[in-house]
Amino acid sequence: MEMHVKLEGVEKALQSLDYKKVVRAGKRAITRAANSGKTIISSQIRDKFKIAKSDIDKKIMVGLRNINNLEGEIEVKGEPISLMYFKPESISGSGIRTHVTKGVVAKTWTKKKATGGVKVKILKAGRVAILPKSFIARGKGGTQLVFRRMRGVISSRTGREKLAARKLITYPSIVKEPMNLSAIRAKINAVLVDRFKHELDGEWGK
Repeated sequence: MEMHVKLEGVEKALQSLDYKKVVRAGKRAITRAANSGKTIISSQIRDKFKIAKSDIDKKIMVGLRNINNLEGEIEVKGEPISLMYFKPESISGSGIRTHVTKGVVAKTWTKKKATGGVKVKILKAGRVAILPKSFIARGKGGTQLVFRRMRGVISSRTGREKLAARKLITYPSIVKEPMNLSAIRAKINAVLVDRFKHELDGEWGK
């Protein structure tokens, strides 16, 4: 996913300043806004998801190949995120039940549950998610993954329901969510406008 950082108000600035000064101010403003955009996107994702800053920052690229046209790009990359990133834990298929009478433990026994599963916390503000009929195992390459059985999809080799690795949405899809995208654009534009004004004031004083 790419976001373009484009400067508005250049024509108005040209009415009172010469072209070279406006372009210099514009280039500096766009460079600052694009680099700030990387931090803004990273923060927007980390505010909601339990993902390390260093892992997100590696997926956000700033491009200035069109800076002479007063334009910059911010690209967000990334494959689907494995649930193993969030340190999931297996849930046992059985549990201990205790019967208490008048404050005294009268009986304790093991109750078999219908199914086990996996628990994992993905969102900072959210609850721990329970994934029933899921389990942690090693995939073909030896990497641990969270698997689930695909209901109704039968394997011709085993005669059982096929397995699929559970994955989370990608970094680009997180950014594309309307609320996230709107907040990110507003913050980047605010930096761009403020910086352009600052740079123009500097050029005016030269």
